[in-house]
Amino acid sequence: MGPDLASTLGAFLIGVIIVSISYGVVLVQTYIYYQNCESDSGIFKVAIGLIWFFITVHQAFVCHGIYTQVVTGYCNPLTLAVLPWSIIAIVPITSAINLSIRSLFCFRIWKFSGKNWFLTTGIMLLSVAELATALGFLVIDRIQLRSILTLYHTNPVLGIVPLAQVDVTDSSNLG
Repeated sequence: MGPDLASTLGAFLIGVIIVSISYGVVLVQTYIYYQNCESDSGIFKVAIGLIWFFITVHQAFVCHGIYTQVVTGYCNPLTLAVLPWSIIAIVPITSAINLSIRSLFCFRIWKFSGKNWFLTTGIMLLSVAELATALGFLVIDRIQLRSILTLYHTNPVLGIVPLAQVDVTDSSNLG
């Protein structure tokens, strides 16, 4: 009995479809913004471009992740055991997008509140903390993955070598 692909790859595919639709909406919004943004400052326009760039990278990572899991790992349920690097990297990219959007939001609040720093400081500190936490999780995940892969390669006697790498016709593998 194999893994339940409906709850793993099926859910992942539905998420990719939703993210792709959202990316299309962002593209249209960005295009409309640049068509009608004559009154905004150059820094604000660059910030919108930076957000669009982060969202594009996010979309590329999502597409890479689904490709890796579905095409590269086709008929290999062991690929479901470790997430591709691109899926792990989505977490800090999403936090960077959130920080960028909240920064623009805080700038607008600061500007329209008579430059009241008290209103915007809390939002900005929490957003920076979210990004730092996401980066921390990325580093921890990569360290743990490296440890697991090192264990796979250095201790084949423990029986944790992926089954795809075991040649059952070779009697030397039987211990």
